[in-house]
Amino acid sequence: MLSGTWSGRVWARSHCHIVKGKFICGTADCASGQVSCNGAGAIPPASLVEFTLSGYKGQDFYDVSLVDGFNLPVSITPLGVQPVVKGRAAEAI
Repeated sequence: MLSGTWSGRVWARSHCHIVKGKFICGTADCASGQVSCNGAGAIPPASLVEFTLSGYKGQDFYDVSLVDGFNLPVSITPLGVQPVVKGRAAEAI
């Protein structure tokens, strides 16, 4: 359980390897030279998954975004909850 609101992004990287001691990726690299991006964002193109937890009125929000381009297919599958679309429970998504 979160004590406050949290927002973040996750992105898919590909063709990653270590060159001269630095971790680099062919797509969506963040130029940190490490596996961890240390707060830096991905270099486009990067398929994004975005989350806001305990946001507006305590609700959770998520989406897949291609605003920074497309490099790999990504998806989100909520578990253990009934999805809501436009204020009503969704029958099928």
